Amino acid sequence: MSALGWASLLAALPAAWLLTKIKPKLTMALAVALPLVSGILGGVTESFAVLCFARVLSGAGIGILGVICAFIIDEWFTPDKRGLPTAIMVCMYPIACFFMLNVSPLLTESFSWHAVWWLGAVLSAITLVVVFARLSNKRPYTESHTAKLKESNETAEKVSVKKLVKTPSLWCVLVAFLCFDITFYGLTTYMPTALVETYGATLDFSTLIVSLLSAVMIPAIVLNGVLLNKVGIKNRKYLPAIGLAGLGFGAALAFFAPSLMVAALAMVVAGFFVGFISSSLFTIGPDTIPRPVYIGIVVALVTLFQNAGIAVGPLVIGTVVEAAGNVWSAAGLPCLIIGLLGALCCLLINNKEAAAIEKKEKVAKTK
Repeated sequence: MSALGWASLLAALPAAWLLTKIKPKLTMALAVALPLVSGILGGVTESFAVLCFARVLSGAGIGILGVICAFIIDEWFTPDKRGLPTAIMVCMYPIACFFMLNVSPLLTESFSWHAVWWLGAVLSAITLVVVFARLSNKRPYTESHTAKLKESNETAEKVSVKKLVKTPSLWCVLVAFLCFDITFYGLTTYMPTALVETYGATLDFSTLIVSLLSAVMIPAIVLNGVLLNKVGIKNRKYLPAIGLAGLGFGAALAFFAPSLMVAALAMVVAGFFVGFISSSLFTIGPDTIPRPVYIGIVVALVTLFQNAGIAVGPLVIGTVVEAAGNVWSAAGLPCLIIGLLGALCCLLINNKEAAAIEKKEKVAKTK
């Protein structure tokens, strides 16, 4: 599992470079081909070393995939319309988790664990065909911006590392995403065990609660996507702030709960608030530097910090629990503090430039 997480973390930044070299279609094809090869390897091997290598391939594919999917949405939708399509993209994650949690055990019982790898390979192969058949290499947002520059005899801007480093709102988005994943994966990694060891729940009940958490995320993500398009660029930051605060309090209540049912309910409520975070931060990220040339690198940085949170989240919360003598309730306070820190980062976001562009475009449309 760590092999997949670290590989996806390391693959995020090179994905931005790949986009400039081999264009969207081939970048997406590479992202899908890696888990295809991984699935085939896992389906035929009995070697632990080969399985670890296969997981590295899958992780690299996931790292690239996160960047290219968000990049394509940012290219095909103007900033004021990116919220809902980004939310639909993010919805695929809990749907996939729900599918995985329920189908994988059935495949393993009916055939063997190899069947799970083969299913991944088949799904990847189908997706690869769709990519080559339907995905366009066009970049409408960039092409439109380039055409405007030519009309005004301006030269195209190049990515400036200095600009990236000196944009506070971008760093607020990145740190908020890091806080989100530390809190979320701290909760989802350890709470199922806490339900069993602290509250006496069965393993089946714990799995059900995790599934319900993923299920309630889906309508929340769609609702958030609609709101992202409605509230305007200036006010988008309040949505992930509410989500992170709700996640922090929900996670804390789950670990401090006086009974099993309160803990389970707190997890499900936390799952609803989670639906307001990822799609918001992926949408807000490109707003921090609203120029097409920065889309790829900004999305890559957002994905990098997302994967970093996934990689270190269980480690951070697990270390706190171990230091407290393996008392699960010790995880509640750090989840609350980190969640609220992420919410504060969201409130500090100030996308004046993107909001000004949005206002200017609305005025132009009314004329």
